[in-house]
Amino acid sequence: MPDYEALRAKGQRTLIAFLDAELKIGLTFVQSALLAHHAGHMDHYAQARASAIKAAEAVRRFIGQVEDARAKAEIGPQLAELDRLIATL
Repeated sequence: MPDYEALRAKGQRTLIAFLDAELKIGLTFVQSALLAHHAGHMDHYAQARASAIKAAEAVRRFIGQVEDARAKAEIGPQLAELDRLIATL
């Protein structure tokens, strides 16, 4: 018989890891967009910017499913910073 509490906890850990990865990749896309823009590669800039926006949207979509208040409190400011950086692009 499955241990539902253990499965739920594992699902939460996986969700938090996913959100953390999306935040990190979002920042990487912001950096890539900035480099591309400064180099005049506007197609790459637009693609990297769009990818950064998608990463932020994914975090916004799933953050409500995080049950751990501390984890959610850590993700919130990171998402706000990603949004701030995207707005500068």
